[in-house]
Amino acid sequence: MDSEKAVATAEINGELNQLDSTKLIAKDTEVTLKAADTAPEGKEFKGWKLYKVVNGTETEITDKTELANLLKNGTETTATLTMPAYNVKAEPYYSNIPYNITPVNCTVDKTEAAKGDTVTATRREPEANERFTGWTVKVNGVEQDPTFLKPDADDPTKVTFTMPDANVEVTANFKGIPTLNIGDHVTANIKDSDAPVPSGSAVLENTTVHLTATAPEGQHFISWTVMVGGEKADNFLTQDENDPTKATFTMPDKNVEVKANFEGDPTLNIGDHVTATIEGSDASVPSGSTVPVPKNKIVHLTATAPGQHFISWTVKVNGVEQDPTFLKPDADDPTKVTFTMPDANVEVTATFADDPIPEPDPVGPSDTGNIQGAISAVVIGAAAGAIIYEAGTGIYRVINMPGIPMPSNRIELAELLWEHAGKPEPVSTALYSDIDEGDTDAQKAARWAVEQDLMKDDADNNKFHPAFPVSKLRTCLTWNAAKEKGLFDKTEE
Repeated sequence: MDSEKAVATAEINGELNQLDSTKLIAKDTEVTLKAADTAPEGKEFKGWKLYKVVNGTETEITDKTELANLLKNGTETTATLTMPAYNVKAEPYYSNIPYNITPVNCTVDKTEAAKGDTVTATRREPEANERFTGWTVKVNGVEQDPTFLKPDADDPTKVTFTMPDANVEVTANFKGIPTLNIGDHVTANIKDSDAPVPSGSAVLENTTVHLTATAPEGQHFISWTVMVGGEKADNFLTQDENDPTKATFTMPDKNVEVKANFEGDPTLNIGDHVTATIEGSDASVPSGSTVPVPKNKIVHLTATAPGQHFISWTVKVNGVEQDPTFLKPDADDPTKVTFTMPDANVEVTATFADDPIPEPDPVGPSDTGNIQGAISAVVIGAAAGAIIYEAGTGIYRVINMPGIPMPSNRIELAELLWEHAGKPEPVSTALYSDIDEGDTDAQKAARWAVEQDLMKDDADNNKFHPAFPVSKLRTCLTWNAAKEKGLFDKTEE
């Protein structure tokens, strides 16, 4: 017995009968046929079917005229059958409900399907700069769990699902590949690739991107500006710990725009008789020049003025005079200094004074004393300039002895004095840090000259400054002081 028939009834002369029963009914008797109130799941009522029964054989009555005579309201769930002069069978007719399938960005093998049918969906090909991100299914407008779809084992573009008793919308989702836009003087590379990425290129999500900013000449890098999805993104980049012009980031699912910001380098203005060299460059900056210098570069300065002696340095930063500690002097030569370029304009000048006699040794004995006792000096004018003549003292004989050169620095002067005093042993055995430990004579000569108060040392730093130059005047004065102390033999005087 068909379940579709079991719920149908026939009312005969006021008596309710199930349609699966057999009952003798007189010709022309009207029988009220009633279908069940609820159709079987996934089906809908479509009408009534009548069968002529002869000797147990059922033949469907399809003639429209005959059906019209036998059945009134034949497409309604309640119909009236007029009994013919032959046996007849009546039953309600149901058909599968055709639920709609709406494909989005895909195709389906059918646009209507009954409950329980298998439906196959195939996504379209991605367009340029586009990628597939997954499927979405809605049943009567309600989004379903991803397990609603079954991926095709052999074709990743296809999925199948079993049709429910409701309308279905199946969508293949695509997303544009985000693009990377980079500003001027910036290069970008994808991880593990040396090839530069042109601005405006599509870059897949989760890709590691390396950035490098190269400052134009006369400028220096100051910062990065990043826009993600059109909005400013602070702290988006990971900067290189040792080089802020290099940074990396992981590509998000939005467009990224990166710009490197630069500003003009501060300038270095050096005065007359001053030359400069910049760290990383062999070129010398001539006197009286103004040049851009990147921040944090080491600058080396040298003051030179023929016929004059150096007095001091003056430094201004953005027009404000600086403390002398701004410059780091050379330990042995005050005419040479270095400094680190700040993020501001620097102006450096050197001060000189006219002095035909070289400046005395700054850590040697004072210039007080009887100069005439040491040297008779006559200055005469000549086209070549001032010439000093030494005469009348022991120093004249010393500097004119064959094989004995005039001392040019402090250690040569100390050794000259020490040797002419007979190389006496100094009281102290301490060694100066700026004289080679293996040069025993130099160590002894320097220590002895200081102990005899002929020369001075830098006791705080345990230095003698052996290479510092000495003038002929200084040599004469010191020689005379040693002679007056009785440190030389009579034959040396």
